[in-house]
Amino acid sequence: DIESLLKDAMIRVSIKDTGRGIPQEDIERAFDPFYTTPEKGIGLGLPLSQKIIEDHKGKVTIESAPNQGTSLTVLLPIAAPTQEEV
Repeated sequence: DIESLLKDAMIRVSIKDTGRGIPQEDIERAFDPFYTTPEKGIGLGLPLSQKIIEDHKGKVTIESAPNQGTSLTVLLPIAAPTQEEV
């Protein structure tokens, strides 16, 4: 399920699933480089994504509940301020 919302010169995109959820201790470490739970993962996908999003003045968050799924939300500004606006 994908949802987007345009508000206050920001766009929010949320991606939700209905899977088994992520344990709280894994959510707290999800953005740590090299932290992974899959056997073949290297743990760089979320940290790199977070860095790119934050470099563009955005934010990424994860919410999850056991047996209720997970939601990843990205909030990004629509346009960066110009020199005249700063």
